[in-house]
Amino acid sequence: MNLSKKTKKIAYISFAVLVLIAILIFFGKAVYSSWNDISSLSHNFNYVYLILSFLFWLITLLLLAIAYHFLIVKLGAKSTLIKTAKARAFSDIGSYVPGKVVPLITRIYYLKDYASKVQIITSSFIETIAVLLSSIFAFAIIYMVQPGIFAKYAFVFYALFPLCLLCMHPKVISFLINLGLKVIKKEQAEIKLRYADIIKVNLIYSLYWIISGISIFFMILAIYPLSISYFPYVMVSYAVAWVIGFISFIVPAGMGVREGVLVYMLALYMPLPVALAAAVGARLLVAIAHLTFVLLLARE
Repeated sequence: MNLSKKTKKIAYISFAVLVLIAILIFFGKAVYSSWNDISSLSHNFNYVYLILSFLFWLITLLLLAIAYHFLIVKLGAKSTLIKTAKARAFSDIGSYVPGKVVPLITRIYYLKDYASKVQIITSSFIETIAVLLSSIFAFAIIYMVQPGIFAKYAFVFYALFPLCLLCMHPKVISFLINLGLKVIKKEQAEIKLRYADIIKVNLIYSLYWIISGISIFFMILAIYPLSISYFPYVMVSYAVAWVIGFISFIVPAGMGVREGVLVYMLALYMPLPVALAAAVGARLLVAIAHLTFVLLLARE
């Protein structure tokens, strides 16, 4: 029996909502069972660290806007940094809607007067590749400097790091993008990016992972006295959680999946109640920071 596109879309959204509800119920039970331990954390709550966490996350959003603007201008768009930042910020809000196409549609809507659809799709695709590759690059740096509890995951580094260097080559990126454009029946794109440009973008995104790690670390410090020596692990933990949440296509913005992975990673070196509180707090922090960034840009 052939199903219409509308029926398939409704079924997909319904399934996504059910999965999200199941994840929330699971987290709700975990938080409820640990509530006494979590509530005791409020006695030592540090608002200064919380504010610093929020400010550092706003910096990460600015970094993402700068990196995306660099990409889309290199591809020939005539947008300004403010207009690009606004398009990207609103697309982040759109990521909370089931389906991966809403953020892209949002970017096309806000940048339609300054860039072609192919330029927007291409830059968004390169951005996705760069974010994923830079997260692996960040993990590689941490592993080389301080392997510690991640030593058992060394095979991931040895397997993926050479692949990262290969995938960053403009010819490989061009092939992957045009393959994707062919699948969605769009015109082929001429990628005028040098290897040096790709390296620059990945360095910006690597800096993004460092700053986001600082933000999450301050979030944890607001409720728990974690040693600074654990900062590299916090950064890698969030990067891994973000990537796994991103590739979980069912739930919007990786909700629940990202938090579950982050709890698992953080619980390797801190009490479970603290890991639960930090994961939930990180989600709230990111959502509030995104809304604040959008409101700041909406005035422009």
